[in-house]
Amino acid sequence: MKQLLRIITLLALAAGSAAEAKEKVRVEDGGTSGGGAREDAFGPRFWCRDADRDGFGDGAQIREAFFPPPGYVTVDGDCDDSDPSVHPEAIELCDGKDNDCNGSVDDAIEDADADGILDCVEIDDDADGVPDAADNCHQGYNPTQLDLDQDGLGDVCDPDDDHDGVPDVIDCAPLDVETYPGAFEACDGKDNDCDGSIDEGFPDADKDGRADCIETDDDADGVLDGADCCPSVYNPIQRDTDGDQDGDACDRDDDDDGALDEEDCAPLDASVYPGAPEICDGKDNDCDGRTDEGFLDSNQDGKANCVDNDDDGDGILDGADNCPWTYNPLQADADGDGIGDACEADADTDGVADHEDCAPLDPSVFPGAAEICDGKDNDCNGQVDEGYPDQDGDGLRDCSDPDDDGDGLEDTEDNCPILHNPDQADRDQDGVGDPCDTQGEGDSEGDHDGRHTRTIMTAFPNPTRSSAEISFQVPASGGPIRLQIYDVAGRRVAVLVDRDLAAGPHRARWDGRHADGRQAAKGLYFYRIDGPGFSEVAKLALIR
Repeated sequence: MKQLLRIITLLALAAGSAAEAKEKVRVEDGGTSGGGAREDAFGPRFWCRDADRDGFGDGAQIREAFFPPPGYVTVDGDCDDSDPSVHPEAIELCDGKDNDCNGSVDDAIEDADADGILDCVEIDDDADGVPDAADNCHQGYNPTQLDLDQDGLGDVCDPDDDHDGVPDVIDCAPLDVETYPGAFEACDGKDNDCDGSIDEGFPDADKDGRADCIETDDDADGVLDGADCCPSVYNPIQRDTDGDQDGDACDRDDDDDGALDEEDCAPLDASVYPGAPEICDGKDNDCDGRTDEGFLDSNQDGKANCVDNDDDGDGILDGADNCPWTYNPLQADADGDGIGDACEADADTDGVADHEDCAPLDPSVFPGAAEICDGKDNDCNGQVDEGYPDQDGDGLRDCSDPDDDGDGLEDTEDNCPILHNPDQADRDQDGVGDPCDTQGEGDSEGDHDGRHTRTIMTAFPNPTRSSAEISFQVPASGGPIRLQIYDVAGRRVAVLVDRDLAAGPHRARWDGRHADGRQAAKGLYFYRIDGPGFSEVAKLALIR
């Protein structure tokens, strides 16, 4: 039985060997088969020695057996069975061997610089002057050894030079880590997101295609941004009304008055804004549409006096107008005080208001004034020159009558102007007519024509060149006596006597001067005496 089982087993093994014989086994036949492979369909197989155990055997060392002997394989072709790096499926290395048993040594190794020396044995593969051991890209010419991302792999070899995560071949700026497809667009003058547009979405004030962030003159006004008080708006004149370093072109409150420009009727004037106090300056300070409301406008021309250069509209500018608030084109100023009569309550400054003064422009006429002989109603009592003599009874007082004695000769030509003497007799030829001459050989008694009354006072010498002594008689009653000198216009020149005197003869001297010491001009003067119940005026010629 045992013998039968053994026979069956051997048959089974033989059948398996026959199946394996179908595989091609290449062995060298040692010259007996011309280098071909023998293949047995049945029986034991041929096995090749695999000394280096790389899976490929040496076809020169074969054995026949039903089962693989230790160290043998069915595949031959190993051209160096002593080296496991050499067999038909090995990768060709740069080691001076035919690693892949194709008959060529180091045939798959590059010669980067094409100098005939394989890179594997070349000390400077890319011939860039940098030895391979120190070269950050020994297979690419890069003498400068640029390595942008500092990853140890030179840019020439690095597929992502800037290390931005995007390969250089699709990166629009492979050397800029901030620029790559999908990057955030920043305002830096670059196409950060590689979409073909630069700084899109950022302001460009002057529309020159360059965003303000990289522009040195954003508004193109000729002023560099660093010095421009409003760099985003064209403003070459750099106006800054309120001096806050924020130019008017950008400032929402140019005049810094607290009101925004769009609400301010005068955005460049700090004194004008809604709610401002109205002052008289020719402006609508409170922005209510009216100018200088509430201030005086004398001539109602729509311009308040404070800004009108002719307040009363009389054609005289205020600076030259002696009464700028009242129409007075003639500029009358009776008292010469520089204030026009139209403005003065007492135009002649005589102490009496114009509405109470019968001659408001004449300082010598007012109620209570002393009546003098000047053809005026000095005391405003309705009478003119009352109390003064009228030698010829013609209604004109001697002081204003050009011919006091009514002899047909004016006083300035009459040699005796106070006594009627139409024949102008002057027997001693002394220039004083006989009726008036009391010192010469003339007729001291007068002409007895009924017009002359013997005088109670005389002056000597008369005419005089410097001074004269006036003799006068005070009646028996005596009393207050006033002796005064007047010029032909009725103006008082001097007071010689103003006191009580006893009855009898008296004398007084006039020195030919005014009361203030000024020398009187030559001409005709009057000396007048007034006393209780009498008054008399006589003429005195000062001939110098």
